[in-house]
Amino acid sequence: MSKSNETENYERENKGDGDGDGGTQIGIGLWRYFKKSDKGGKCLMCSDELKISQRSTKGLKIHLKTKHNIDINSRNDETGETSLPVVPKKKPKTLDSFVIKDNSMNKTISRMVCKDGFTLSSFCTSSDLRHLFSKSGHKLPNSPNTIRSIVTNFSNTVKADMIIEFERLKKGKHRFSLTFDEWTSQKNHRYLNINVHQKENHFNLGLVRIQGSATAEHCISLVKERLASFGLDLDTDIIACTTDGASVMVKVGKLLRCSQQLCFAHALQLVVVDTLYKKSNSPIPECLAASIATETDISDNDDDDDMDANEQGVTVNINSPLTPLEMTSTYDSLLKKVRKVVKIFKRSPTKNDLFLQKYVKEQEGPKKELALILDCRTRWNSLLNMLERFYNLKNCIDKALIDIESEIKFSDNEWFKINDLIASLQPFKLGVEALCRRESTLITADTTFQFILDKLQQKNTVLSNQLTQSLHERIKERRTNLTGILIYLQNPKKYDQEAKNTDRNQTFFMPKKAAIRQEIIKIIERVSTVEDDEMYAGDVFENTSVAGTSVTVTDTASTLTLKEELEKQLQQEKEIFKKIPDNKQKDYEKNLKKEMACFESDGIRGEYLTLAYEYIMTVQPTSVEAERAFSASGYICSSLRSRLGDSTINDICFLRAYFQKSQS
Repeated sequence: MSKSNETENYERENKGDGDGDGGTQIGIGLWRYFKKSDKGGKCLMCSDELKISQRSTKGLKIHLKTKHNIDINSRNDETGETSLPVVPKKKPKTLDSFVIKDNSMNKTISRMVCKDGFTLSSFCTSSDLRHLFSKSGHKLPNSPNTIRSIVTNFSNTVKADMIIEFERLKKGKHRFSLTFDEWTSQKNHRYLNINVHQKENHFNLGLVRIQGSATAEHCISLVKERLASFGLDLDTDIIACTTDGASVMVKVGKLLRCSQQLCFAHALQLVVVDTLYKKSNSPIPECLAASIATETDISDNDDDDDMDANEQGVTVNINSPLTPLEMTSTYDSLLKKVRKVVKIFKRSPTKNDLFLQKYVKEQEGPKKELALILDCRTRWNSLLNMLERFYNLKNCIDKALIDIESEIKFSDNEWFKINDLIASLQPFKLGVEALCRRESTLITADTTFQFILDKLQQKNTVLSNQLTQSLHERIKERRTNLTGILIYLQNPKKYDQEAKNTDRNQTFFMPKKAAIRQEIIKIIERVSTVEDDEMYAGDVFENTSVAGTSVTVTDTASTLTLKEELEKQLQQEKEIFKKIPDNKQKDYEKNLKKEMACFESDGIRGEYLTLAYEYIMTVQPTSVEAERAFSASGYICSSLRSRLGDSTINDICFLRAYFQKSQS
C-alpha cells in the first residue's frame, strides 16, 4: 500500500464525523485521553464509558470540557505528537527575531507567563507584544481574564497528560517518593508544595493553599487530596517522604504508613548553627535551617538593616524564623570587626574607588574590580562568602585602611582565625551543593558526609573538632535503615565492610540482614496492587476447587440444609482469608533468602531485590526540590503580580516546573 493510501485510511478511521471536530489532528489529540470500548470510548482519567453515536466524538469532547476542564478544540493538541503529514497553512509574513514555529499560541502564552515572568495584563497592554504576535499569524485576546483562562486550560491539559503518565508508570510496577514543605507568600498566605520523585525523574504537583492551622493531620489530608487528583495513593504508591525536621513534619512522618527521611541539607545547616552560634536553653528550632546554602543563595546583596538592628542590641524572639542567633564569643568580636570594615568601603563610594579598588586593580589586574561582601546572619553561607572575599583582599584592605587613617588593624592571629573559619566551612558549602543535586541519592549523601568528616579531621583544630562532633550527632538523628538497605542492594561487599567497621557503625550504622529482609517485605506488601491480590486469591480458589475442597450448592443440595451450606461456605471463606497473608509472608521470606544468597555470590538481583532497589532509589536525601519551588513561587508572587488567586498561582507554579523540566 502506498504512503498516500495509508494516510488516507488513517484519517478515515480517526477523524470525528458528524460534529465538525476539526479533522484528523484534533481526533488524534482526543483519543489520547480515551480508549475504544464496546460502548464507544472509555476515559483514561476517570474510567467513565461514553457512547459514540454515528462515529461522532462530540460527547467525548463535552466530557473532557465539563468534567476535566480540557477544551480539545482550543488546545489543538499542543502537547500531542503525530507522525501523519499535516498539510501546512499558508505561512504568514514573520519577523526573523520573533517566530512561533511548531508551538501553538496557547502553549506560547503559557510559557511566557509561567517561565519568562510576563504578567497577564502585558499581553493586552503591550503594543509591541501584540504586534509581534500578529506578525506570526496570531491575534492576542484583549482581556487578562482570557489570558488566565488560556493558562488554566493548558495547565489542565498538562495535568491530564501527567495523570496518564502516572498510570503508565504504575502499570510498569514503578513507585514514587515525595518531598513537600510549607511556604508563606507576600500576601501572608501559606502553601504546601508537593513533588513526586521517580528513580530518574520528578514531577512538581504545584502549590496547595493551607487554610487555617497547619497541623500534621491537615497536612496529610492536603497531600492525600492532591495526590488523588493525579491518580496516586499515599498508602500504596509512595515509598517514602522527605521533609525538614520541623516538629509538625516529624509528626507527619509518624502518622504516615510510608517511611520518612529528614532532610540532610538542613542537618548541615544545624551543625554550623550548633557550633558557631550561642545556644539557648530550648533546642534550636528547625526553622533556622530553612535557608539552604545552594548555588542560587550565593549573592552579593546586603542586609544592612538587619545588621544594624542586631548590633544595637535589639531583642529578638529566638523562635521566629527570621531570628539570627548570637555568634559565640570566640568569633563574635572578630566578625564584628570584619563587618565594620566592609561597611566602611560599601557605604563610601569615594573610599572604595580611590583607596580599596586602587590596590585591587594592582593585585587582580587593571580591568578587574572586586567589592567587599556583607553577610546576612540568617545564612551561614553568606558568612563564608564575606570571609572568602575579605581574606582574598587582605593585603589591599590593610593598605587601604592605612591610607584612610583608620584605627582598625588586623593582627596575624586574627587573619589566622579568619582562614580557619573559611577552611572549616568550605567542606560544608561543597557538601550542601552536592546533596542538593537532583541526581543525589541516599548513598551519595553518605559519601558526602564522609568527605566532610575527613576534611575536618585533617584540619584538627578546635573549630573543626567541634563541627565534627556536631555532625556525628546530626547524622545519627536523620540516617535511617533505608540507607543501609540501599548500600547492600548496590554493593553487598561494601555493606559487609561497613558492618565490620565498628568506628563507622556508631554513626553510619548498618541494619542486620534479617532487618533488611523484613523492611523489604514490609515495603512490597504495602505497595502491592489490588490486581496482584485478586490474582493471588483467584489462584487459591482455583487450586482448592481442583483439590475437591470447594463445595458448591448443586453438589451438596441433597445432603445439607441451606443453613449448613451457608455456614460451610462462610467457614471456607474465612480459611482462605487467613491463609493468603501467611503464605505470602512465608514466600517473601523464603524467596528473599534465596535471592540474597544468589546476589552475594553471583551479583544478580532477583525479582524482589530489584523491586526494592528501584523503590528505595526514589527516596530523596533532601527536600531541596520544594525549596526550588518556593524560590520560583517568590518570583511569581512578586509586587507586579501580588493579586493572583490561589488557583492561578498553583497553575503558574505547576506549568513553570513543567516548562523548566521539558526545556520546551
